[in-house]
Formats: sequence, C-alpha cells, structure tokens
Amino acid sequence: MHLTLTPDLLNSLADQLAKDPRLAATLAEHFLANSDKLGMANYLLGGGVARRLLTERLRAKPKKTVEEVAALAAEGTTAGGRRGRPKAAEPKAAKPTAAKSRVRLSAKQTGQLKRKVVEFLKANPGSTRKQIEKSVKVPSVAVYNRVMRELKAEGTVVQKGERGKAVYGVKG
Repeated sequence: MHLTLTPDLLNSLADQLAKDPRLAATLAEHFLANSDKLGMANYLLGGGVARRLLTERLRAKPKKTVEEVAALAAEGTTAGGRRGRPKAAEPKAAKPTAAKSRVRLSAKQTGQLKRKVVEFLKANPGSTRKQIEKSVKVPSVAVYNRVMRELKAEGTVVQKGERGKAVYGVKG
C-alpha cells in the first residue's frame, strides 16, 4: 500500500493517534513491514524493541514521527517504486591527495590534551565533536577518538546520543 502523506492527513492522523493506542500499534506494524529495516532500526536505536518504541513515538509525537518514518520509507524504494537497494552511484574520479602522516603524541602531550578537553567541557557542557576539535585543536581524528575513548573509560567524560548527534559533558 502506498500512502501519500498530505498535511491534512498528517493532522488527522496526529489527532487519532493521540486518542487511540491500538491505531498507533497498527500504524507502527505497517511502518515496520513497509520500511527499510536498517533505516528503521537506526531511527529507533534498537531492533528488538522497534515496535514498542515506534508505538510510543507515534503516540507522543505523531505528526513528526509519521513524517520521519515516511521519509525513511521513501529512501528504501527504487526509482520504479519497488522495494530494494537503490542503484549504485557512478564512481567518482579519485582526487589526488597528499600523503597523510601519522600523528604520535607522547604521554605528556596526551595528558595535556585530555586536560584541555575536560576544561573545555566544564566550561561548555553539551558540546559536539566539531566544537571540541575546533576549540582544543586536536591534531587528528584518530587522536580525538583515542582521547575521548580514554576519558569515557576513566569516567571523566560522558556521552549522550550516538555518532553525529552525540554531545559530551564532564561527569559530576
């Protein structure tokens, strides 16, 4: 079944979903059956509880959830309207790049970098990776990853969210 979501339909759905938990469960089942599974799993951040979470989202924020899931469903179709993998894009020509040199930090330099990150996060809780890298001037992505992994393992820094939407703060 193909469903075009017009603003009127979204508003009507939002009203009905807030009132009827069974409708939210039925619509969640429909979305799960007709959407890209990987995209849906990423959207819900957990495959085993997908139905329950989607039902809860549909009841709490029906209009926004329906729009987002409809966009996911559209990404999972091919040009002919069939479900499946999209056609591969034409390969891009390789860009000439300079040789990358490996950045090695001494234990002292790593400690100083960790202190700078912690000081920055104390002053700016809820900062993103880009904000931290820019402010602290981390020499490479690998160094950033190692420093943040160590700070999280020590329990000094906490991460909220996943991947690109993650924000960081100092524990305590």
